Amino acid sequence: MKFKSSEITFNKMLNKVLRYLFFLILTFWLSIRSKPSEIQPNDRTFPQNICSISPELVSISNRLCCLWSSTRDNTLQLSTDPFISEVIVSELEIETLLKTLDSNKATGPDEIPARLLKVTASIIAPSLCKLFNKSLRLGTVPEEWKLANVVPVFKKGEKDHCENYRPISLLSIVSKQLERCVLMNIKCHLSQIICKCQHGFLRGKSCVTNLLEAIDYIGRILDNGGQVDTIYLDMSKAFDRINHTKLITKLRNYGFGGNLLKWF
Repeated sequence: MKFKSSEITFNKMLNKVLRYLFFLILTFWLSIRSKPSEIQPNDRTFPQNICSISPELVSISNRLCCLWSSTRDNTLQLSTDPFISEVIVSELEIETLLKTLDSNKATGPDEIPARLLKVTASIIAPSLCKLFNKSLRLGTVPEEWKLANVVPVFKKGEKDHCENYRPISLLSIVSKQLERCVLMNIKCHLSQIICKCQHGFLRGKSCVTNLLEAIDYIGRILDNGGQVDTIYLDMSKAFDRINHTKLITKLRNYGFGGNLLKWF
């Protein structure tokens, strides 16, 4: 009888938690889908009497709602003293990058093959160096280098459905080398900013290192008799949803300024 009573108590608590999570997720997606101008922070708080949820859980949910609302505000404290305001690339950098190109790399709209750039690296490096440094000095990118050939790559599902294809933009190889030069010059500064927990888009890290770290963490908690709760989030078309105004604001806040920030 004692076991039966404990089981009933546990089921009641589980139902309360599930109801709380349901309303938490519902409120989150409603706030995401709504326009910022139509939502006020107080509109996203939970009523105190929803499904008899405890005051502690309601308080937590209300704090989370306030946190979500704050992500819509441009309230970052901007740095008034830029740490990096210019980047100057050298002929040696460009020549080295060109010589490491994959000869089979797809061409962009200019149709200049990677093999040609690789073979003539030492000859064209001085000219490209002048072009690259002028672009960075003026804070502008030539319009021709912004063009791309968009190729649909099949993901999964029915091949006759457009939504099952991922668009891949093939940029000019020359413009991509300019981006690589900029990355080489700023990655030392960025490595001090990016959170150590991030595994995507970092050299030496991947999904494998992320899983290994997660499994190790979960294993240590379970070995000590603890509990681990995990939430997985996946944003569809995440790159297309980036707010470029906020991205520039973050770059400025992290020490980038001058024509380099304008170039971004």
